[in-house]
Amino acid sequence: MTIDWKFNGTNQPTYNYTGNLATGQADTITLGTITYRPLYNDLSVWIGSLNNNVDDAHTNDTLSLLDCFCPGALSGIQTVGPNSTFPSINEALTILNRCGAAGSITLALEDGQYVENITLDTINGMIDDDTLLHIHDTLTITSLSGNRDNVLIITNGNGDANVATLTIQRNNVVIKDLTITSQSLTAISYSYSKCINLNTNCKNIAIDNCWLKGVNLPTTYTTHAHVAFFS
Repeated sequence: MTIDWKFNGTNQPTYNYTGNLATGQADTITLGTITYRPLYNDLSVWIGSLNNNVDDAHTNDTLSLLDCFCPGALSGIQTVGPNSTFPSINEALTILNRCGAAGSITLALEDGQYVENITLDTINGMIDDDTLLHIHDTLTITSLSGNRDNVLIITNGNGDANVATLTIQRNNVVIKDLTITSQSLTAISYSYSKCINLNTNCKNIAIDNCWLKGVNLPTTYTTHAHVAFFS
């Protein structure tokens, strides 16, 4: 049996397996040595041939893995978008929590639409509020171009889930040069739609030069808001 594999888009030397396995048996092999690159790494492994016959159907014997290798804590400006380090805002927040932060972080969004609900909470490594030294780290989310009309964050909710497009429940946040809408691409009802949900206990929150686009609804929809507060 031969085993083929690919790491970060590059085909690796074929592995020739000479052992014998009965039905239900397993074995552990070493395919080779790899060098991780910072952040994302992609590994695929599949059977090339079995019993001297070429395997033409790889859908049932291919293993694929996308994993993240943290070279260290992240800091400074991190770009987000289809051509950037992180494909989405939530992916950036996930990796940021996994790798940790070393100081303030700016997520700069490429031009385009981001269909996702975002919650800003505690981030691993960021100083929330050091009362003794009076220092803190700030999380900034902004457009890479500086033009709010070029970046649109759209809720992926159904309008009735009481979930805002952006929920802020951490201190020291700057939201700048963005368009945020509570109007879903698919929802029919918007009785609970909110652009931003803000925890009243949060401090140092700045929303600068943003366009918050709500939905035109009858006044009876009292839970609809551009910015709502919770505790």
